[in-house]
Parts: sequence; C-alpha cells; structure tokens
Amino acid sequence: MIELPDGWFYEEDISFYRNIYSCLPDNATTLEVGCWKGRSICSIADIVKQKNITIYAIDNFLGSENERTTFCAEAATTDIEKIFKDNIASFDIENNVKILKVDSREVWEKFSMPDETFDFIFIDGQHTADLVESDIRTCLPKLKQGCVIAGHDLILNEVKAGVEAVFGDCFEEQNNIWKKTKIGVIMSKGIILISAWSKPLRDGRWNAKNPSKEWWTKTTKLLKDEGFDVWQCGQGPEIKLKFIDRHLWDKDLWALGEDIKTCSTWISVDNFFQHFAWLQFKKPGIVIWSQSDPEVFGHVNNINLLKDKKHLREKQYEMWEAATYNREAFVEPEEIVKTVKELLENTINRGEDERQNTETDRSLQK
Repeated sequence: MIELPDGWFYEEDISFYRNIYSCLPDNATTLEVGCWKGRSICSIADIVKQKNITIYAIDNFLGSENERTTFCAEAATTDIEKIFKDNIASFDIENNVKILKVDSREVWEKFSMPDETFDFIFIDGQHTADLVESDIRTCLPKLKQGCVIAGHDLILNEVKAGVEAVFGDCFEEQNNIWKKTKIGVIMSKGIILISAWSKPLRDGRWNAKNPSKEWWTKTTKLLKDEGFDVWQCGQGPEIKLKFIDRHLWDKDLWALGEDIKTCSTWISVDNFFQHFAWLQFKKPGIVIWSQSDPEVFGHVNNINLLKDKKHLREKQYEMWEAATYNREAFVEPEEIVKTVKELLENTINRGEDERQNTETDRSLQK
C-alpha cells in the first residue's frame, strides 16, 4: 500500500474527508484551497476514482505568508508543485485533479468559473484571519446551494476568527475542522474597498477633494443595495461612514495591501491610496476627481471619474487651502455604482478570455 504524502492532515481529518467524499454524487466537482503536497487529496484517491470526481486544487506552492520559517522556507529550496504532481500520479488520480496555480485571492480573475459549480469546498490555505475570511468569501459563491463548505486548522485562533467573520457562530465544529452548509445564503457580489478622504486642510476647512458625508452615505447605500460588501479604510479621526460592513482603521501599509488584493475593486478620492493600490499592487480602481486634473495626478490604468473639466483649478499645483469647495464638482453616486458594475463585469470577461487563451495554448503544445 502506498504511503500518504507527509503533512499535517491527521487521522480524524482524513476520516472527516472520506465521509464527505463518500456522500458526494458520482461525477461530482469539488474545490480544495491549499493542497500543498497532496496528503488530503491522496487520502480520498480510491473514492475519487470510484465516483469519477473532479477536484480543482488551488495553490501557488510558495507557502503561507505567515509561516516563512516552515512552508516558505521549504518551497524556496524544493519544487513543491512537482512533489504534488508526483504524489497524485502515484495514487492514479492525476486525470481527476485540475491544478489552479495561483494565489487564491486572484483565482476567479484568472480562471473563470460559474457560480454554484462545486459540490464541496475545502479551505486549507493561508492561516491569517483576513486571508481565511477572504478565501471563504471568494469561494462561497461557487458552492451549490445545499452543499458543504469546510476548512482545516480551526484550533488556530486566526483561522477561527476568519471563519467567524463570515458566519458568526453559525457553523459546526468537528475536532480541528469547521463546517457550514450553504442553505439560502444571500451572497455578496464582491467587496468594494473605499478610501473616502483626503487629509484635512491645515486651516480646518473641508478639503475640496472630498465629497460630502451625505454623498458618501448615498453611494455606500446604493452599493449595498446592489449586493456588495463595502469596507472603508482610514486612520485617526477620519469620519467613519454609515452602512459599512468593515472599518479597516490605522492599518500599516502592508496589512492594508492584503485588503487591496482581497477586494473586488476600490474607490478613492484623489489621495495617496490611488497611487499605492496601483503602483504597489497593480490593482486598478475608481478615482473620484473634482478640481484636480487626473491627466496630471492620476493613472491611466484606473477609471478616473471627472464630472466636468470646467471645475478644474486654474493653478493645479497651488495649495488646497486656496481652493473653494464646490459640491457640484463631483459625479453623482449613481455614476459610481454604474462604473463599479461595469468594471467588475469587464474583469470577469477578461478572466474568461485569458482562461480560453490558456487552454488553447495548452492544446497547441500537446
């Protein structure tokens, strides 16, 4: 009998996994986030072959960012992807396993997949609260109604916090595994991250770069009405908006960067955030302009919403204390929501095109 690959998937975990897979229908399709060397998948190889189950396995094979001295260190000197492929081949399930080599936060941007595709989803990727939450929110729309999503390492406080951020205390605990059945869950269409304010003026007046609090309240409510989760990042005494699902306050830049990578897209006024999101993470978003010129201070890769050039300041490099606030200089909230929907639709279409091109390239290589 072939020994299972090494790893941290223990007997009680394997028992749970085998029970789940034994209950799946023939020709089922499943998803595993974080496959590493394949111990969990190989533990159900006989069931997979018997039922002709297709497993999509997501992993970048680089290790977890918060485990640099273990997984990352091993991946730096070892070809983990090759080990995974060799292991599933040893168990004769290489044709049942489809590898999606990608960071799980970007998976559906690069590999298009219809909602409600999977009969079972298992989360065992990154182990920080934010990234566990991200994996669940990213994958849950792809799970069929009435089916199970579960995950590993519940004994870790960070993992439990990530699960609770999505489900509260409404999930089952089985030793080191959490489990939730998707029944009547109203899913978010995505996460919109907002950076609402440019810094206050030194004379205490309202910064002319910033829409009003009422404008932001209406915009946020419209986004919520469309089914989006809305997060706001900020710092110190900045105003926290209403109707926000999560306030991300006083985060260091690299922690905020994880939120940028997690979100579906972002909305910002003309401030540092728009430069940071694009230049550091190549994540395009929507920038709201009023009196400063996006052709001077913006990035062409972002969607720059300027209502009318007639509102632009004559002296673009003059201090903002010299500007007069003009609430008419901002586009309407409805325009923001329309642009968000168009941007995300285009992102999905690009992902589908890239997937088809990749499949074509692989076919030609064969």
